Amino acid sequence: MALIRVDMSRQSVQSESAPEQYKGLGGRGLIAAFVNAEVPPRCDALGPQNKLIFAPGLLGGTRLVNTSRIAVGAKSPLTGGIKEANSGGQPSQMLGRLGYAAIVLEGKPKNG
Repeated sequence: MALIRVDMSRQSVQSESAPEQYKGLGGRGLIAAFVNAEVPPRCDALGPQNKLIFAPGLLGGTRLVNTSRIAVGAKSPLTGGIKEANSGGQPSQMLGRLGYAAIVLEGKPKNG
């Protein structure tokens, strides 16, 4: 299981193995674990310490019907808690087939 990290501050992209505590998680479960572990609870939800995570479900990329859902989540600017939404379509299938558990956007562009 791998992650794609997109660092907007450094303008870099890297692929890495997912930490052991994330194995067996997908979709909103992975987002919740990720935000709890890596986002400071008191950070500004619109600031550079928050992370935007795109995570397919555990069965994304398989031939099973109705498994192509992708969850998108981060610390919510409205509530300060973890918020997630999901959608259907091809992104979940493509990420799952490529073996990626999530795409993580972090940091903030210098001109943004």
